[in-house]
Amino acid sequence: MRISDRNTVKTVLFLRGNSLDNMIGATDIEIAYALKERYNIYILTQKSSPGFEIKNVNGVTIIEVPYLNIPYFGALLFNIMAFIKLRAFKFNVIIVNHGLFITAYLYKKFYKKSKVVLDIRSIPVDSTGLRLLINEVCLKYSLNSDILSGITIITESMFNYLKKKNTLNSRLPVAFWSSGVNKSIFMPIPKTPSKYIEISDNSFIITYHGTLSQGRGILNLIKAISLLVEEGFDNIKLLLVGGGKDEDLFKEEVVRLRIDHYVVFTGIVPYNGVPKVISVADLAVIPFPKSEWWEYQSPMKIFEYLAMGIPIIATDLEAHRHISDSITLVPDNWPETISHYIKTFMKLDLVSREKLEKIAIKDSNKYTWESQADILSEFLEKNII
Repeated sequence: MRISDRNTVKTVLFLRGNSLDNMIGATDIEIAYALKERYNIYILTQKSSPGFEIKNVNGVTIIEVPYLNIPYFGALLFNIMAFIKLRAFKFNVIIVNHGLFITAYLYKKFYKKSKVVLDIRSIPVDSTGLRLLINEVCLKYSLNSDILSGITIITESMFNYLKKKNTLNSRLPVAFWSSGVNKSIFMPIPKTPSKYIEISDNSFIITYHGTLSQGRGILNLIKAISLLVEEGFDNIKLLLVGGGKDEDLFKEEVVRLRIDHYVVFTGIVPYNGVPKVISVADLAVIPFPKSEWWEYQSPMKIFEYLAMGIPIIATDLEAHRHISDSITLVPDNWPETISHYIKTFMKLDLVSREKLEKIAIKDSNKYTWESQADILSEFLEKNII
């Protein structure tokens, strides 16, 4: 569905918890842009500098609200300031996560004709202490709020998990839309050397891109590379693209293991520049641990690797299953397990590898942001608007 007269279409607001240039939780940005030809789209985001700002970015209206970094109270103040700013607008639909539900609640009470859709991309198990308690309370309250007109969830498995943990309003319509891939950015391109890494005819390059933190199994991936080097695989390279709070810890481990020649840290790379950097990869590894936090997710990086034709080794989680036959699922993320499956992949002949690359590209077509936008748009038209 494409609508040319934007004055006749509904207005949809996405309430986003991060700044626009923060790609953590970027699914709401991508889906919003994929919907801009169907609705008048607004995105409310954080900004670190003082003052409110409204701007148009590629046909989407961005409302920036300052975030005060005050422990435990910063989020509450942001919700209140966001509501104050939004009173000047009339939205037909608000799509919100549980972290900004206070804003949606206040706006619904102010403008009763608006419809609120709770969108769940993750569950609050990665935090601890008071922060975890606050997140759990917010999620539970949001799921059972009487202001909701519907719920959208990242995966059906997460929906089943939430049904076990919480009492859900069975009368509310539910839709599932996963993460996706922007195929105008991530596409098959020739291996392109960059300032970060040199390639040769016999080099074998493994990549991981995204946030570098201990809870993602990256330390085990580094140790797996060490095991392979010890076995004599001196043509191997690990390309870690991104940054994070534990990047220095990982660098220290690389030095301790004496494999600094085999591991490359790029630091943070602009989103549009990631494909060129990882184009040199023969294989991607997603070594997430088996935990509630990861079991029900839908990582964008999976679909980005597929779109570029890069085969994947990933931990056998619900989030990684039933996506593509180019993904090799492994039973756990221990270094010995990861190194074993990397060796198995390296033994494949060229024809087998090229077959996996073609399967990856073909399967990625099912997970474009346009296809996810179709799901969300159909849900809104049938149940909300």
